[in-house]
Amino acid sequence: MTEQTLSASYQLNEQSVWVRDRYAGFDYSDGTETEERLLAGLREAADLSSGSDELQQLISDWPSEYHFSPLRSNLIEPFDFSGVDSVLEIGSGCGAITRALGEKGVEVVALEGSLRRACITRERTRDLSNVQVCCDSFEDFETTRTFHCVTLIGVLEYSPAFINGDNPIKRMLEHARSFLAEDGILLIAIENQLGLKYFNGCAEDHSGAAFTGINDDYTNRKYITFGRKELQSQLQDAGFGQHEIIYPFPDYKLPRALFKDPSLTNKALGPAQIISGYPSRDYSGSEARLFHEYRAWPLLARNGLLKELANSFLVIGGQERADISRFTGEWQAMTFSCPRKKHYLACNVFSSDGVEITIEKRRQYATPLAETVEKKVTIRQIFGSEPFLQGTLYSENLDLIGNVEDPLEFYLSHLAPWINYLQQQCEVSGGATPADYRLNGHFLDCLPANLVRKNDSTQLGVIDQEWQFSDTLELGFVIFRGIYREIRARQTELQQVGLLSERTIVDLLTTVFSHFQIPFDETALERYLELEVDIQKELIVYQASRQELIDYLRDYVSTVNRALPTTAELLRDGLLEQRILVEELRQKNRALTERNKKLRSDLETIRQTISWKAGRFLTGLLRFTFRKS
Repeated sequence: MTEQTLSASYQLNEQSVWVRDRYAGFDYSDGTETEERLLAGLREAADLSSGSDELQQLISDWPSEYHFSPLRSNLIEPFDFSGVDSVLEIGSGCGAITRALGEKGVEVVALEGSLRRACITRERTRDLSNVQVCCDSFEDFETTRTFHCVTLIGVLEYSPAFINGDNPIKRMLEHARSFLAEDGILLIAIENQLGLKYFNGCAEDHSGAAFTGINDDYTNRKYITFGRKELQSQLQDAGFGQHEIIYPFPDYKLPRALFKDPSLTNKALGPAQIISGYPSRDYSGSEARLFHEYRAWPLLARNGLLKELANSFLVIGGQERADISRFTGEWQAMTFSCPRKKHYLACNVFSSDGVEITIEKRRQYATPLAETVEKKVTIRQIFGSEPFLQGTLYSENLDLIGNVEDPLEFYLSHLAPWINYLQQQCEVSGGATPADYRLNGHFLDCLPANLVRKNDSTQLGVIDQEWQFSDTLELGFVIFRGIYREIRARQTELQQVGLLSERTIVDLLTTVFSHFQIPFDETALERYLELEVDIQKELIVYQASRQELIDYLRDYVSTVNRALPTTAELLRDGLLEQRILVEELRQKNRALTERNKKLRSDLETIRQTISWKAGRFLTGLLRFTFRKS
């Protein structure tokens, strides 16, 4: 950082952080122990990149996931920074977004008010000479230049805590604007006060309690969020009349999908189907939910409410001369892979020429794959473009299982088209039996989640075929893989309707294979378990050994019916305190009612007694008076 960038009051300390003399920082932290652990992990790591395998291995709780997950950088993945030469990041935290910005090649000034967190940001970017870190409060920060981009990622909602005076939101936005060049861009990521997850019982991210935002309970609090229209009004009032909103799902913290505004009403794209595949997280750790979220998204889409009930907003605001459309780029939606080894991280880009929607799969990091002694399988990742296949996701048929009398019979009928399709694709020689049926390696991901019922026919189409196995595959293995993954994705509901209440996954697998006359026994199960573990070990960062993963998977398929809580149990655990309070109030109400009845009875008795005595007294008095007269 040059003297022309900051005022002379900043000095470079021993941790290479620019700080004012005697500046103590403010009190915002994930906890001393947690942040010291994060800092120690970064000091030990050789690869500090956004997709680092080393940092993924350090994820052990929510703070470490938030700061080290490769999903964090997805938030800014699509933006074109080629016309941006400088970024001011307000509130860098522990440097996840700082790192991603630095990897874009722009000059970054990361401003963080906590000295320890500023040091963590510096450690995360220690190998990036284009990133400099400054520790100061936003209100007091001094610089001699303007920036082409200013970011408020997870910061604007804390304006009441760190900005003095009335209307701190407006003041923060106006102060951020003062650092922008005439053609500058402002990036804001913030939770939606009216996000669907919060109606569904998830804790409000800042209070840690359910319904804080829904009840509009922000009085005297140090944070605040807004619905879409209120947020747009705040932007307008602060001079950002020119702005665009992008919608991250499940939220901006760990985004798996980004949708531009027009794409959420594009029926051909079917955004609700895509969104339903990325369930919301409650970062307090609770799994209690009030309804099935994946069923609600299509309903919201039909009523034009996806924008209003998205869990987060990613706002791109601009000065009058800003070219927002150039910065955001030409795409409709983007989806991102789950956390994997850096070499395998990928994204899908949905774009349209006005007639046809195209999907392009791109690699996110052009890094060589590190060879390991544990490598037991060879898998090729497939990139390129293909037309978007319009239709209904095959897996949506499973939504109806709660409406039938016999869940097992329904599940078998649900699987039939898929299994029949696989059998038709098998490489079969003369005299072969189902035990000999094998599939080409590119059917590795031909699972229910990757099938579409085409709009113009009853045929099935295969989507997102990202992987090709080096050898042929047993038909039985692909069936095992599809059933196992579908149950993992829908386990709560499938137990609730009774499909798993009296049987394990092994029991269910045995029934399915028998029904379709495909051989299956303990030996086959062991073979399938080992191959699935080898595949996952190849693709995903694991700290556990291969044998530990096999043991885990075997235990899971053997005990899911006993280990899996029902929806009622989840609600009981998540809302137990509320139920106890309600019951206590009911008991108190009943006691008060009974007491009230008794008081009324006693009062009536007293009244009758008084009336009777008064009546006798008055009668006697009248008689006495009459006699006297």
